[in-house]
Amino acid sequence: MRKSIPNVRQLALPVALGCLSLQPLAASPLAPAAARWLAPAAGPVNGRIVDEKGAGLPGVNVVVKGSSVGTQTDADGRYSIQAPDGATLVFSFVGYASQEVAVGGRSTVDVALALDANALNDVVVVGYLTQDRQNVTSAVSALDVKEAEKTPVPTLTQAFQGRVAGVQVESAGNPGATPNVLIRGVGSTGTNTNPLYVIDGLWTDNIRDLSPTDIESTTILKDASSTAVYGSRGANGVVVITTKRGQAGEPKISASGYIGVEDIYRKYNLTNHSEWADRSAQAYRNAGLDPTLRMPGSVKGTAAYTDTVNTDWQKEFFRKGKVQDYNVTFSGGSRGDKSATNFLISAGYFNQEGIVRGPSFERYNVRLNSGFTRGKLKITESALLTHINTTLLNEVPFVDVLAELPGIPVYNPANFGGYG
Repeated sequence: MRKSIPNVRQLALPVALGCLSLQPLAASPLAPAAARWLAPAAGPVNGRIVDEKGAGLPGVNVVVKGSSVGTQTDADGRYSIQAPDGATLVFSFVGYASQEVAVGGRSTVDVALALDANALNDVVVVGYLTQDRQNVTSAVSALDVKEAEKTPVPTLTQAFQGRVAGVQVESAGNPGATPNVLIRGVGSTGTNTNPLYVIDGLWTDNIRDLSPTDIESTTILKDASSTAVYGSRGANGVVVITTKRGQAGEPKISASGYIGVEDIYRKYNLTNHSEWADRSAQAYRNAGLDPTLRMPGSVKGTAAYTDTVNTDWQKEFFRKGKVQDYNVTFSGGSRGDKSATNFLISAGYFNQEGIVRGPSFERYNVRLNSGFTRGKLKITESALLTHINTTLLNEVPFVDVLAELPGIPVYNPANFGGYG
């Protein structure tokens, strides 16, 4: 098939007009967005990360600040990453202080990381000993007690949730309930899967008597090597707790307290008495039954029906809960050339009223810690006095709240016991 080709002279005029139309665009600068779009991507940034002795550090995280672009160094500490000229690279590694370095148009960025003295000098309690964190090879986690104190919970174990890796907390939700703590899953086939608690060297299974504000440090021992000294009692893990003690210097008095409310997030939208009566009577009629014989109270206009009773069982069952906690501490100590003493006296009150009418938890506690050191002789004393009042919920009435009819009153003097 033959196609005709237009004459070159016929094409010259459209081409000339097209060039004239493009002339203003060529003379004016590109818009900023277009300039950025056409700008070539920056080349890769290479470098080497070394430690304080000049040896390459493998596995160092290299991230472009403010983005998700990142990489890690190889066995010799070398890396390569795509980064714009004005970017900032963040270098981080466990046990070393993080550094931020601006690229500044360079294609090679070498960095020497310094040891993080604060992280390596942390002391971790392992069994009956204390070790520097840099020397610990077992599966051990330390809880940030200061952050945990911000959570209004009656026991320390409830503050584990979401703060310690490998620890799962299951609670019934009632005030003062001791939750079930699982460290690295279920470690026993028996009924008790809770860990062993060691408070100032004392083995115990009761953590509810201890006020979270009296705790200085908490260490969770997870694997067999760290819990070996506790034998079979440490099969489910061990939680080592050290309480606060006085420090040398002027005596100090501190007080803290808070109060808050708890409420149910959302309630069910149920029918009132009038709406229930309409639906109930209609259901009987649809089934071919006489509602006056089957359910007399559902037929409006009869003697059995009354508008005076319209019970909202959710309102009668739920309430706004209240949580309050108050603590006061008096501590001090002295230090001489050959001896040192310390003391701490604390008192606390905790009260929690649940979102359900009835259950509550109330705790009074008084603690006395003291110590005496002279040369190699060290004597410490820890005493705790706790009084707890607990009101529990009978059975599980949550289903009854949804099933009870709105036409039944809460109180009825005509019935035995006075309830409807």
